[in-house]
Amino acid sequence: MSFNEQPKWESLPGRGDRKIGLSSRFNNNGALVLDNQTFRYESWLEAKVFIVLMHRENFVSLREQVAFDWIDQNGEEHTHYFDAVVEFAQ
Repeated sequence: MSFNEQPKWESLPGRGDRKIGLSSRFNNNGALVLDNQTFRYESWLEAKVFIVLMHRENFVSLREQVAFDWIDQNGEEHTHYFDAVVEFAQ
């Protein structure tokens, strides 16, 4: 690689069920990469929580923007998206 070439790196895309919106002046969107996996977030608080959880000794995996389908009392279907679902070892 010559002095002027930039190293090329790629990471796996996020595993979320929902794409997050592009950044706006009201929030802070971005992505973290850990072990070649991309984790997208929609706020600085989410990013900080992801960082803390990922550095726990018993951390196994994190999946962002996980869909949860539910039916209300009137029989109407809805989808809620959890910011993160985290798996820890015992």
